[in-house]
Amino acid sequence: MNATEFARNLTNIVSSIQWQPHGENLPNEQWLILVYRYFTEVNKRSLPVDELKKISLVPGNDSQLYQGGLIKTPLLLGDNIDEKIIAAIKYFGVTLVEASAELEEAIFKFVEKHPEVLIWKITAPDVLDSLYAIFETQGLPIYHQKHYTNLLNFLADSTWLTGDKKYNPERKEKLRQLPIYLTVADEIVSLDEENVYLPGEGYQPPEIVENFRL
Repeated sequence: MNATEFARNLTNIVSSIQWQPHGENLPNEQWLILVYRYFTEVNKRSLPVDELKKISLVPGNDSQLYQGGLIKTPLLLGDNIDEKIIAAIKYFGVTLVEASAELEEAIFKFVEKHPEVLIWKITAPDVLDSLYAIFETQGLPIYHQKHYTNLLNFLADSTWLTGDKKYNPERKEKLRQLPIYLTVADEIVSLDEENVYLPGEGYQPPEIVENFRL
């Protein structure tokens, strides 16, 4: 049986997004560990990506399994992600990979071998995609100063402004459309709203200007 046939057979086992990690019935944690270890050993050319995307194999922090390769696929914690950033991401409803240490290690090794195929590590561009999907389908949570501030600091980090991981034009537009910016009048706005301006450092608006939001 080759990797593609194996992946197709998995659909007979994973028929629901609900799962019991420590249960006797499949899918369970030990079975999922073996699945990830198997596909980690498959070379990149032979990995049946299209077949794997049809199967819910990614454990989220809401006790559900998700299909890979989608915007709603849980994001994997990478190195050097501050706890306050993780808390902010969770507050906004972005789903993260959550598993036992052994299963998480198996998933991490799979992602190292097959990066950005089924599962992505946390980066601002990928968090932004998830946030925007949440905004479009259910709206963002109520304003929480700590979480909104920490999220904005993460999204605005210089890491995402240059290099291979920088925002593309489509994502820059998403940033403008998200209502995550606090004005001096304590309003939550998006940057594409009328009369909303992002001032430079030290800028003070003239007193005669009305309906001018910073």
